[in-house]
Amino acid sequence: MWVLTITQPPSDAGRSHCLPATAERTFTIGRVNTDIVFPNDNKVSKRHCTITTHAASSAAHGVPAAPSVVFEDCSSYGSTVSGRKVHKATCALSSGDRLCFGDRQMRLVWSPICLCRSRVDADGRAFIDSIAHRLGVHVTDEWSSRVTHVTMSKIVYTPKLLLALAFRVPIVVPHWLKARAPAARLPRSFAAPRLRVARARARRCRGVRVYVRS
Repeated sequence: MWVLTITQPPSDAGRSHCLPATAERTFTIGRVNTDIVFPNDNKVSKRHCTITTHAASSAAHGVPAAPSVVFEDCSSYGSTVSGRKVHKATCALSSGDRLCFGDRQMRLVWSPICLCRSRVDADGRAFIDSIAHRLGVHVTDEWSSRVTHVTMSKIVYTPKLLLALAFRVPIVVPHWLKARAPAARLPRSFAAPRLRVARARARRCRGVRVYVRS
């Protein structure tokens, strides 16, 4: 998926918006009634610009390669894309491009996710299978150097957990997937299983990074 991260202003720096690349889709950015909203920035037009993503194609081991993405400026005063002025026009984007308009600066990065399951219960597997294709996430049960995250329903010492710790790969719960992409407009009926970890066991697993929310 594509990740659009705010770098300026400092008050919003670090906030990210995930743009799934499972099919052609246009995401709108502006001040009112858009997919990504900046309501308090008067320098941003009501419908300032759009980003259109295309479906990612599978590469080796099923990990998606970066698809094409197009930026279109719809504003009154224009935008800047990696130093280039764009006004009432379109341009192709690539990973690492910086978008500037109003008081906002953002960076677009292609960030494919390869999720490796380890000791995920039946409810967790069903949830992952239902949501992964909406986000363009590759799911596997085998460890490889391409794994970006390991998911577990609860912390259990497994070879995959030890590999994740050794290679500093984040360990997440199934709910983490839902938090990745609010722009995917997932049905409210999706309910993620909760992580159940005994406090004593959690204390023994010092250094394990478990992300429940974004």
